[in-house]
Amino acid sequence: MSSEYRPVQVRDSRGRPIKGLFRRAGRLYLRVRVRRREYWRRIPCETIAEARQYMRRFVRSAGVDVERPCRAIRSPSTVGDLVQSYLDYARRAGTPAAYVARRNAQRLCRIVSLGLGVDARTVSRITLESAITKEVVKTWAEKTLGADPDESARRSVRSMLRQARSMFARPVIAADAYGAVCLPDYTGFLAFVPCADPVVRYRLPDEDFVERFMAAAHGLREERSELYSAFLLVYYTAARPGDAVAARWSWFVHEDLGGGIRRWVIQYTPRPDEAYRPKTAGIVPLPARVVDDLMAMRRPDDPFILPGGSPTARRNLVCRDLAAWMRERGWKTPKAAYELRKLRGSYWRFRYGLDRCHAWMRHSSYATTLRYYADLPRRPLQSELEVGYELDPLAGSVARS
Repeated sequence: MSSEYRPVQVRDSRGRPIKGLFRRAGRLYLRVRVRRREYWRRIPCETIAEARQYMRRFVRSAGVDVERPCRAIRSPSTVGDLVQSYLDYARRAGTPAAYVARRNAQRLCRIVSLGLGVDARTVSRITLESAITKEVVKTWAEKTLGADPDESARRSVRSMLRQARSMFARPVIAADAYGAVCLPDYTGFLAFVPCADPVVRYRLPDEDFVERFMAAAHGLREERSELYSAFLLVYYTAARPGDAVAARWSWFVHEDLGGGIRRWVIQYTPRPDEAYRPKTAGIVPLPARVVDDLMAMRRPDDPFILPGGSPTARRNLVCRDLAAWMRERGWKTPKAAYELRKLRGSYWRFRYGLDRCHAWMRHSSYATTLRYYADLPRRPLQSELEVGYELDPLAGSVARS
């Protein structure tokens, strides 16, 4: 930049610099800082005295300090301000999905409500300085876990905290989602670990229990067909709830592996035209008999695999109805349907190894697969967990043309 266009700070009659007032290329400019970014505003004045008056009027109308024109004066932001800004950002960016953004905000409000011991209806009026702290997380975790928590309770705490903290994820902050919100120092809120003990690896349930459960699940075909379709989709494709809710018939592909061998796969890949963005993309092979059973329940003019007619109804089918049925069969966890995904992962781990387990579970990091499945006993399964559903070495049903 030439010296002509380099901004030079203007000084008053006593030689003291006038904060925020600069001259560049013979014109006067006001430098302001908004949302941690600097902007240059042209001042339509010729003299320094007029420029100072203009600057005072401008900073008053813009809500900034007259003595420190580069720093805005804002009232303390509240949890309600944070939540509203986050939901607005999610709607603009299209990610996370609307229901995910609402869930994350609800988790944060729940943590603040229990952590501060206040009514949930008043959480939105609490200032962020008192809400987003390490002490709030610590108190909430102690109340939630109790004196002798089991691993299921620890997992729930970790999951809820992870969802609430996702409101401060790097992409969200980098996108300036909270430009109008005065964020406090949330380092302690993000760094505190309420469950300091290491994550317990996944443990396969007792084989007799699994056999009885799988037999009962396949018996749903005649008893409750809607639950049967949810079970087939969630278990055999290791679908997350969001994947199952969005899954369409068009996602099934009959691949040609060569040599006259074909297999069915389902493609969990981003589909902007269908408003679907998976947590991690990938394809998952599945037995032809599973596809046949699902196709037998296909409804005319309905593009979605699960019945229900709306995203809410399909989500309730997986997260409420199927989970309630599983708990009646002995699963001791609130998120019973998610246990099907982990059960499927253990089957892939035993039969095909960690690499294919990682690919078909669609973990974003290999470390996640290692954390939960690497230390499973290296022994063959006495039960195939398939109840007669045979797979080829590539985990797709063999069909020779």
